[in-house]
Amino acid sequence: IGQGTVDFINNEIRDPSKALIRKVYTEADDLFENKIGQGTVDFINKEIRDPSKALIRKVSTEADNLLEK
Repeated sequence: IGQGTVDFINNEIRDPSKALIRKVYTEADDLFENKIGQGTVDFINKEIRDPSKALIRKVSTEADNLLEK
């Protein structure tokens, strides 16, 4: 992962069940404009463990749909 991903995670994890997931989901809608790649989505899916994993899977699904278009 790049420094941008590290900074993103360091800056956004305040409450991992809320802020990070909201940020990722919002930016997944504009995947290419915001330069959030599949690697970032995969990293979050594998590394972030919290009660809201279902929402994280939703982010991955949304990103996959955008990448297929």
